[in-house]
Amino acid sequence: APDDRIFTIVNHLNIGADLIDSTADRLAVARLNLAAGRKAKTSAAYRAALEYLAKGVALLDESAWNSEYELMFSLHLEAAECQYLDGAFDTAEESFRLLLLRATRPLDLAQIQSLRITLYENQSRWLDAVSAGRDGLTLFDISFPEGTEDKLAALDREVDIVETLVGARGIASLIDLPEMTDANMRMVMRILTILWAPAYIAGDEVLARLISATMVRLSIAHGHTEDSAYGYVTHAIMVGPIRRDYRSAYEWGLLALQVNRRFNDLKRRAKIHQQFQAHVNLWCRPFETWIQHAREASRSG
Repeated sequence: APDDRIFTIVNHLNIGADLIDSTADRLAVARLNLAAGRKAKTSAAYRAALEYLAKGVALLDESAWNSEYELMFSLHLEAAECQYLDGAFDTAEESFRLLLLRATRPLDLAQIQSLRITLYENQSRWLDAVSAGRDGLTLFDISFPEGTEDKLAALDREVDIVETLVGARGIASLIDLPEMTDANMRMVMRILTILWAPAYIAGDEVLARLISATMVRLSIAHGHTEDSAYGYVTHAIMVGPIRRDYRSAYEWGLLALQVNRRFNDLKRRAKIHQQFQAHVNLWCRPFETWIQHAREASRSG
């Protein structure tokens, strides 16, 4: 269906939905409702989106979880996300819980966990957010220690590995790394980015540093993704104020800005410029140079 006419078309089809007998036709209309729901979501019309998604689900029965898994998963995931975006946090939490029982693929389960992090973050439930993030990472055999001493030891190991990987070539040369193609690694990077702030705000600064160092290591090993920039700019916090190597920290920060530009990634730009001005630039450059980054964080955000 032409994009601008999809609502008109789907509204007509939904009025007569009870009269649609053929399985193929019901599937087709369910797919149109998914498309309409997604389009309504991008316009922030969350209630309307939920109605389309509910219609899509109503056209299918439970057996579709086997025969049309992709469609069923998408309809339910989009609905849970719209519930959360509409402020129905409890309903969304229950929807995510049920979806975790239904989803079968690691990438799907990880997507649910990444949305749960954000759901809890928006309710200031920092420890629940961290827990959801840890659950998401274990799907890809990545786990962080619980105890402080163990976390510090793991952090030292990660930083040593990063320093070895950078070696003589220098931090600035990392801009030439290829793009990350591994879908699992890209999802891990996504979860790590979303997890950083809840870990930091929960008071677990060592875990936040460990997340950053892990993101840097994975980027050097597997290539850049949009999230790599966030790994670099937050790693600079550890390298600068903690390790007192302000020159290297500034280079990590500049690399973050470059990677963000390379991907032309507006989605994470606010976070990256905010971290750069607050944690990197202030140690190395005059005050007036901060302002442009604070303004850019505000503007792009």
